[in-house]
Amino acid sequence: MKALTTFIALSIIAISITFPAPTQITSGGDAPQAVASLEPETLSHRSREIPAQRRPWFADYPLTIDVGTNRIYASDPDRVREVQDVLGRFAGAGIDLPDLEIWTHDDLSGCRLSVEDDTPPAGVYFQRAGVDTVFLCGTTFTLIHELAHSHDNNFLTDAERNEFLSIRDADSWRNGTWSRAAGEHFADVVAWGLMNGEVRPSRTMPNDNASLDDAFELAMSFQPGVVREPVMSPIERQLSDDPGIYGATESERRDIRAKISLFATAGLRLPQLRIYVHGSTAGCGGHSGLFDKDRSGQRIDICGNVVLHELAHAWELHNMSNQTRQAFMDYTGLDVWNHADTDHKLRAIERAATVVAWGVGKGQLTAGEAPMYEEHLLHYEMLTGVRSPKLAGIPTSDHVDPAHQRIGHPPR
Repeated sequence: MKALTTFIALSIIAISITFPAPTQITSGGDAPQAVASLEPETLSHRSREIPAQRRPWFADYPLTIDVGTNRIYASDPDRVREVQDVLGRFAGAGIDLPDLEIWTHDDLSGCRLSVEDDTPPAGVYFQRAGVDTVFLCGTTFTLIHELAHSHDNNFLTDAERNEFLSIRDADSWRNGTWSRAAGEHFADVVAWGLMNGEVRPSRTMPNDNASLDDAFELAMSFQPGVVREPVMSPIERQLSDDPGIYGATESERRDIRAKISLFATAGLRLPQLRIYVHGSTAGCGGHSGLFDKDRSGQRIDICGNVVLHELAHAWELHNMSNQTRQAFMDYTGLDVWNHADTDHKLRAIERAATVVAWGVGKGQLTAGEAPMYEEHLLHYEMLTGVRSPKLAGIPTSDHVDPAHQRIGHPPR
């Protein structure tokens, strides 16, 4: 079966349900109505419209996060990170998802089919005004399960569904009891595989390791073991086909991936990143680029030719010690590492990012050229603790830096 790339789902395919057009929400608001999927045991409710007066009430959502063309509504930053992690699992596994709205809730009441429901489900997937929507009131497994429904609804063919149905203890794809609907089996199997087998489905059979592995391989065209190797290290994710780059043309994506690989070649480990490319400086607050706009330590916004510089900021935040920062300021004579009241050019953090970006950049120096860049090379080694790749063609014995010998390397 095919496997593709993008976002989220739940435990019911409510294609025939109709909903009013969504309200534009920017900084909070009430969630749209939900359609339950895990309960009740029969699926008869899937074909009816829920009356407006029976819609569940939702508290305001103070966090509204856009991830690419998807939107996450949450009241807890940890929930946002959980959703981002799951989306990363789908992208890393090459499993396609459509554009989504994902609403997270603190308890099961957020996924009630109606106010009378005593046992609401842990998650809900449905389409509203043409937008795939997920309500999450449960665990990570539930979120993956619901996203798998979205993948099924948008990308699977009938032939693929029939092939999967033939190896499962199920009666049909969507009709009948929940535990014998192959669509639920499919969603459980995807969740099993993307969670590295940590959570075993309990209501869809067979659920032994061999059967689940075989079903996952049939559904996704690769073995679950491929995903179970710690899903992906941050640097592997950055070098994959989709390192979390949004809003970029294909040529811009290639350029960003190539610059990320320069850090890997230099031995400088980057954190997992989300990189947003904008068409004007408005997306970067009037600057050519920004790092850590959302204080997550993982976001980069690009509005100009500053990719290496912003990647250097990301590396510095996650790898450099305060002792190294102070040593760099002492040596350069700069008084402030980073403060909004200090001129941009006088902040040591900006000088450091410029040095690191230069040091990992393309182009090697010859033995004759190296002395002209002695200060740059010294600063790079002070900050990173390693030799610049620009000296790759020069044996260490042919390039000795007297200044470096004087000050040594503080620990990073």
